[in-house]
Amino acid sequence: MSDVALGLSTGTFDDIAGRIYQEQYPRYFSGTTTFSDGDVDYRLDWDVVRAPAFDLTSEVDHGGLARAVVRDGEVEGISRDDLLRGVADTYDGRTFHVDLPEVELTLTVDGTPAHDTASVRIAATVDESGPNLVATPLSATVSTGQRFPDWVYNQKVVPIALEAGRQLLTGIPVPIPSIEGISLTQPVVQVADDHLVVSANIAGNPAPDRQFSGWHPAPFFIVLGPDAVGAVTSTATDALDGLTDWPHDSTDVLLGTAYYKATVTLSDVRSDGWVADDRTISVAASVSGSGSAGIDWIVGGSVDGFFDLTLSPDPVATVRLDLDDAVLSAHTVDVGGFDLDITPTSGDIVSIVLSWVVDALSGVISPYVADALTGISFDVYRVPTLHVDLDEVSFDATPVALGLSVDDGTVTVGGYLDITDR
Repeated sequence: MSDVALGLSTGTFDDIAGRIYQEQYPRYFSGTTTFSDGDVDYRLDWDVVRAPAFDLTSEVDHGGLARAVVRDGEVEGISRDDLLRGVADTYDGRTFHVDLPEVELTLTVDGTPAHDTASVRIAATVDESGPNLVATPLSATVSTGQRFPDWVYNQKVVPIALEAGRQLLTGIPVPIPSIEGISLTQPVVQVADDHLVVSANIAGNPAPDRQFSGWHPAPFFIVLGPDAVGAVTSTATDALDGLTDWPHDSTDVLLGTAYYKATVTLSDVRSDGWVADDRTISVAASVSGSGSAGIDWIVGGSVDGFFDLTLSPDPVATVRLDLDDAVLSAHTVDVGGFDLDITPTSGDIVSIVLSWVVDALSGVISPYVADALTGISFDVYRVPTLHVDLDEVSFDATPVALGLSVDDGTVTVGGYLDITDR
């Protein structure tokens, strides 16, 4: 399982593609081309009369795809079989189909028109090599009534379909997962469970393996694993690490004044990011310090001693995750109990003073630590709105109807994308 993943379903892509088609038809989805074969003049009119449709479930023929991409190409020192196998492997797991379900064709030969209706299946992939993820058409297969010569379909209709597919896919957003303040690995794309899923790990770890099952069924989802939640929590609680207080007090006792002064520090604030079924994580901290205590006598002189202090067990804050609109946030709902342990290290602390010091420091340190951990509150993740910008077409795919679920320590936000004008 990856540390963070973002998935979009076939239906989600269809909604986005349908809006692009609606806004850009007929610009990218119809046209005319002319050509000649010897003394014969041809005119081909084409019109994609139904919106393109994504298919993220059908099997892509990677061998045929490799042959279509390589064509007659060669690489010195590599056999053709090995070359085709290597190209096919590079596309395995991250290819899908985009269909042009109904394309009306009119081929006019020397002034005489003939008509046919075709469907075109485009095999596409997502290029992971650059800083942005780009969906790219690779090959196309035309199914028709065979009214025209084969070479017209293969040499003319296929390039037209690939260009229409390229224009469409240019506007389709393939979002890269990101977490504010956290560096991630290069994203990995997989087509699985009727979704296109982009995943990544926390930087410094290997990129995630492709996962082809077990994804959330929501049309749009974000997955955050324990390492991601832990990394966000660590960043958000950095200010607590090293937080220091200097409690001190004095009180009159028989023939003198008892005093103490101490330094108390929170350190090693930590969380493994594991999300329990009740949507909570644990944030622990170590608390330690040292000080001195004694009695200043009225008649002069003093009795002084020194001590170390710790809290045991380590204080633990229970922090709950909540989803408000598109923001996943965290805040403390409880702080577990702990005891103050004082260990004399040198000098002489009179027993009556030691008892008073324990009571006094407990009354100061306990609320100090509890207040610090109770104050934990931060945003874990803001679910992104996807932006579509293609020539004059601009609209947003806004997350709606979001829900929060937890499974095996991992939190998922799932919902829909609503197409909205910008």
